[in-house]
Parts: sequence; structure tokens; C-alpha cells
Amino acid sequence: MAKKAEYFSCLECERNALQELSDLKSPHIPKIILHNENTLVMTPLGVKIHNLQKEDINDIIKILESTHSLNYVHRDLRKYNFICDKSGKIVVIDWGYCIKTDTDYDSSFAGALKCMPDEVLSSIIKKKKIFYSPKVDLVCLVRSFYLMLHRPSLTGVPFNKNDYDDISIQAQYILNFWKDCGKSDIWRNIYSAIDDLDYNRLIQELEKLF
Repeated sequence: MAKKAEYFSCLECERNALQELSDLKSPHIPKIILHNENTLVMTPLGVKIHNLQKEDINDIIKILESTHSLNYVHRDLRKYNFICDKSGKIVVIDWGYCIKTDTDYDSSFAGALKCMPDEVLSSIIKKKKIFYSPKVDLVCLVRSFYLMLHRPSLTGVPFNKNDYDDISIQAQYILNFWKDCGKSDIWRNIYSAIDDLDYNRLIQELEKLF
């Protein structure tokens, strides 16, 4: 339920996306039961996760491959946007900031800064238009997974997301953090699979971490 009118557009975006994505008939995408201007009622119910399981990797990447084929980019893949339903299936939630890459989409920043790809962080720092592609989702997923695995301290510089100069400072801090992380061969192979947009190889490389 949106408590402020400024979030109505996010609900509308999520409703439109989930209605179209329902054609995939995937248990890993929420389904809308009822809605009005400020409310979405969805299924399934789920609980927050703290770590991803091996089978979750395959399920998430496969559903991303399907949604990307329909030109959707989630833009906000992070730990808090994955839930586990009562049967143990992973569900990707919070599609309110998603965009369709085949439209004139909103290129402003959306999502969790700490999971963003270097290209997005650099665009924020340089105050340039952000280009969102399927690779953004895959990097966000991988970096979210990395943070779940290693739980590094990312206190950084507090920022106000409405202050672009301030968010640029934080983006630089996060960019520097990722320059020093994930430099082993296995992580290089993971990022190589993302660069090639090879979903199956990405699954194989990530599963090696289990």
C-alpha cells in the first residue's frame, strides 16, 4: 500500500509489469489478486531470506532470462527483493522500478546503490544518463549474492537520494569498494558470463560457489 501519492506511479508500473509477466506462468513472479490506485494485493505470501540456496540461483537467473526476453529490466535486485514462499520457492518481488528497454524509459537512478554495476555508478558520478540493460540485473544479482556471502561492512558516507551531489559521493565510495572485491578467477568467470549475456554459463559459474 502506497502511503504517499508520489509512489502511485511505482504501483502502476508494478501492476502493468506483473500483468504482462503473468503470461510466463512462473511461480517465481508475484501474481496480482486485487488492486486500486494505492494498493496491490498479491500472492504468494513469503518470508525474507538471508542467503540464496543453490537451486535459487538457477530459478532466479532463468526467470530473469525470460523477463529480459520481454524487454523488462527489474533494476532493483537485492536481498530484500527476494522472498521464499511456503513451498520453499524463491520469488522476485518489488517490480515498481522496472523498465522496458524497448520504450523511452526513465533513465534516472533506481535501486540499491551498493549492488549496482560499475557502469551505473560511473554514470551517477559523472551525472550522465544511465543506460539500463539486462546486464544491470545480472550484476545486481551477483553483487547481492557476494554481499550475502561475505557480509562486508559498507557503512560508507550517509547520503540523501534526493541530493545528486551527495549520491555521487556515495557512488564513488561503492565503486572503489567493488574495485577491490571479487578479483579471483571464479568471480572473473562470473562477470565474463554476464558480459556475454550467457545465462546458462552464469548459473554454472555461480553454482561452483556452493
